[in-house]
Amino acid sequence: MKSYRIAFVVELAIIGALTTLLFMGVSLPEVFPRAVHRLLHIAGAIVFLGNIVVSALWFSVAVTSRKNEWFVFAARLMNITDLAFTGPGLILLLSNAAVLVGAYGNPLGVGWLKWALIYFAATGAIWMGVLIPLQFRFMKQADTGIMPWSDAREQKFLGLYNAAGGAAVVLVILSLVKMVLK
Repeated sequence: MKSYRIAFVVELAIIGALTTLLFMGVSLPEVFPRAVHRLLHIAGAIVFLGNIVVSALWFSVAVTSRKNEWFVFAARLMNITDLAFTGPGLILLLSNAAVLVGAYGNPLGVGWLKWALIYFAATGAIWMGVLIPLQFRFMKQADTGIMPWSDAREQKFLGLYNAAGGAAVVLVILSLVKMVLK
C-alpha cells in the first residue's frame, strides 16, 4: 500500500504543478505542431474520462453484488487504474493544455476557459481530498474483511464516496462542455 501512496503523491505533484501553471497563465513551449498538442490533449481527456466511467461501473457492480471477493478486487483495481490511467491521462491532458493555453494569454481572462479550469480544479480537489483517501480506506478495509454493506460506519463512507464521486463527474462534464462548446 505504501508504494501506491508514493506513486499517487508523485502523480498528484505533477498534476498540481501543471494545474498551477494553467491558473498562472504560464504556457509550455510547443514541442510538436499545435495540431499534435490538441490531439494529445484530447487523448488525455479520453483516457481520463474513460477510466472514471469504467471505475465507477466496476465499483458499483462490486458493491451491489455484495460479494466480498468482488469488492476486494474492485477496491484494489480502482487504485491501480487511477495510477495507470487517470493520473497519466490527466498529465497528458494538462501538459498539452499548458501548451495550448499560450494562444489565449491569461486563461482567467477568457470566460469559457476560466470556468473550464475552475470546474476541473474543483474536480481535482474532490479527487484528492475525498475520493483517493476513501479508495485507500476501502482497499485497507477490504483487505481486513470489512465490507461497506456489513458495517454502518463504512456505509456512511460509501455514501460520502458516491456523493463526492457524483459531484466530481458532474464537474468534469461541465468542464468538458465548456471546452467543447466554447
